[in-house]
Amino acid sequence: MGPDDGKVKPGYALQIIVTKTGGFAGVEDRLVIAEDGTWEYTGSRKPEGESGTLNSDELRRLQTLAVSTELFAPPEKTKPDHQCADMFQYGLTVGDMTTRTNECGEPPNDTFKDMMAIVHEATPM
Repeated sequence: MGPDDGKVKPGYALQIIVTKTGGFAGVEDRLVIAEDGTWEYTGSRKPEGESGTLNSDELRRLQTLAVSTELFAPPEKTKPDHQCADMFQYGLTVGDMTTRTNECGEPPNDTFKDMMAIVHEATPM
């Protein structure tokens, strides 16, 4: 995918890893989405694991967002206005870069938020 046209091109697809940890019960969820859209989930919702495949539209949207320059840009606001306890921490790794956030406040940017919406809609995460 080139940043100039928003379309996934052969050779530009990247593996995406999403993690969800923390909370009162100590959740450790992990989702690995391969370049071809197949995914493997392990975690609290399905201790035995689960796998599936994103449809072509989900994969295209996710891969388009994954190469956005906004995804790894420093957030404007790094700390919430209030204290939080027992919150979930989310990690999003694309290629060799990782960004993290938690449930206490806003996602770091719209790209992160949009990627997580696709992941939550299409997988057990």
